[in-house]
Amino acid sequence: MNVTPETERSLREAMQRLLEGRPQRTDGVRTVANLAREANVSRATANRAAAVLAEFRSGCDGGDLITRGKADDEARVSALKKRVRELTADVTRIQEEKEALALASLVLFEENQRFAKQLNAPAGSNMRVLGRPPPPNSKDNAGADR
Repeated sequence: MNVTPETERSLREAMQRLLEGRPQRTDGVRTVANLAREANVSRATANRAAAVLAEFRSGCDGGDLITRGKADDEARVSALKKRVRELTADVTRIQEEKEALALASLVLFEENQRFAKQLNAPAGSNMRVLGRPPPPNSKDNAGADR
C-alpha cells in the first residue's frame, strides 16, 4: 500500500530529523511510533509507507530499530557511566587529599620529634624548659591585676 506524496514527504522529513537527532515532537527515540508522531500521521499511515520504513530501518543502527526497552537501557547505561565518572573523580580527589594529609602528618611528627629532643637536651645546653604559667583563675594569680 502507498501513501500520498505529501505524507511520504512528511515521513521522510521526520525520518531525517530523528536520524540526525533533532526531533521536534518526540523524545528522539528512533521508533516507528515516533516517526509517525514526528510526521504528524497515524501509526497505521506510517506502516503503509513501506519504502520509507525500509529506509528508516536501514538508517537506524545497521537496520535495527531502537525499541523502547533498549532506549531505556541505553539511557540507564549512560547515566551509570556518568555516575562512574563522577565517583572516579571523587576517589581521585580523596586519594590526593589523603596523600597531602599523610605528608602534613609526617612533617608534624618530625617537628614533634625535634621539639622532644630540645626538651630532653642536657643541662649544659643553652636552652631551658620553663614552667607552665598558672591558669588565669588560680590563687597564685589572684592579686596580680591589682
